[in-house]
Amino acid sequence: MDYGMQILNKNRLNQRCDYVSFDDIIDVNILKDNYDNIHNNILDIMSTTEDWQKYLICKTYSDDEKFENVNDQRFTLSLNDDTWDDFSYVTSVLTELFGSMFAIHEVQVFWDAGGQNNEIPKPSVGAHVDEDNFIWLKFNEGRTLCILKKDETERLGYTTQVGDKFSYFSPIGFFHDPPKRGNGIAMRISLRSRWFNHENESEKCKKLIEYIKSFSYKSKIATGGKEDKRLPFIDYSECVSNEGIQARFDTWNGFYFYETATDKSIILSEVKK
Repeated sequence: MDYGMQILNKNRLNQRCDYVSFDDIIDVNILKDNYDNIHNNILDIMSTTEDWQKYLICKTYSDDEKFENVNDQRFTLSLNDDTWDDFSYVTSVLTELFGSMFAIHEVQVFWDAGGQNNEIPKPSVGAHVDEDNFIWLKFNEGRTLCILKKDETERLGYTTQVGDKFSYFSPIGFFHDPPKRGNGIAMRISLRSRWFNHENESEKCKKLIEYIKSFSYKSKIATGGKEDKRLPFIDYSECVSNEGIQARFDTWNGFYFYETATDKSIILSEVKK
């Protein structure tokens, strides 16, 4: 069975798409023009905050580790209800982009303290599905996202591709992964379900929601077994999932479930002969 998300463009005779991007809807220059200021703002906060690790998704350093002494300064930060005020410049840029911060659950910031460089991103060997619905944004060319591309010439019918867009919509069931190499700033905007409904009064968000709904979606596989984050305009009738297990794809195994706790995989793909 094909477990890749089926995305069809309703305005183009249900043409199949590998992804949905907002680059023609949002002002991409807001992203490009704010790279330096966001980078310097985060660097200043991390350098001057004694308990700088409180912003990290995963704490991997000793309690007394100084930020300036960390060699590989490649971090993922969590911005949420507890830390919005500390990163007011970041939230101001997102407010300019979306019109408001309404129903944004969390912003994960992928940030390299050393800034961007000339490394060219390369495709990852695999991809995965997350448990929530989010928008991916990049602020420079190098810090991009890999997506799953339909390719009938491949043994498994798919390949991973380095995305060239500044924005992607990633609903539950959409395969993606960070590329190999590539530095700079990207953000993962996790959205609550009410972001997508009439409660969202931002005109900019309404345009995004209208554009999102101009496509039809069929999710074939999900990470985890929770259904409370599933969206009413997405078809989950054929969706399979396992509680606490991540849905993945790679070029060796195809589609499979992976359980971190046991390091076990459940292979799902039917390899093309």
